[in-house]
Amino acid sequence: ANSVKDGMRCLTLKCPVSSCYAAVTHDMINTLASEEDKFKYAHYFQRSFIEYNKKAKWCPAPYCNSAVLLIRRSSSSKVTCKCLYSFCWKCTKEAHQPVSCAKVSSWEMESLLQSDNWMIANNKKCPNCERPMDISRHQKLTECFRCNFQFCSLCLGSWLGNGQWEGDHFIHVCSELKLEEAERARDETRQKEAEEAMVRYHNYLARWKSHDMDRSEE
Repeated sequence: ANSVKDGMRCLTLKCPVSSCYAAVTHDMINTLASEEDKFKYAHYFQRSFIEYNKKAKWCPAPYCNSAVLLIRRSSSSKVTCKCLYSFCWKCTKEAHQPVSCAKVSSWEMESLLQSDNWMIANNKKCPNCERPMDISRHQKLTECFRCNFQFCSLCLGSWLGNGQWEGDHFIHVCSELKLEEAERARDETRQKEAEEAMVRYHNYLARWKSHDMDRSEE
């Protein structure tokens, strides 16, 4: 029983007699072990069959515990599990034919970079409570949802701190803009590059999805 609890190593059990090197077979386990240990042994046996078999792979769907056995090779790398999840046999990512595995990996890496770029392009902190915020560059007046502080999205100064009233409207003037002009120019350059990279990424992704949809309708 202790050997079965050792995990996958139970599949290489030997006779306990020091002078004997005979292997403990599956039939012996079924005859001598408890029901619990037989179940565990069968589980490890199945795992070893899948993980060491070049024609078998676990379904990568997070909700599925099944495996797929490749009966014969075909020109398509797309396989479908009994749970109806389709994935690529080569890289086990979601089915992506006719796009190559290398290209999909490249897109995934670019997607991670885009996430970082999005943070650079859109996220700033409230100057009052320092809560991270999604700030639109096209809307100067911004209000923090945590502390209700109103400030300018360009200079991050208090909205009512500098400016003048014109009728019912207050015109904010960025008094700190010149002092921060050099630093802000560098930030805007990085933001622009990040936004352009995001546009390129979404264009590539849209073209791939359109191509994939056309193939599925054929």
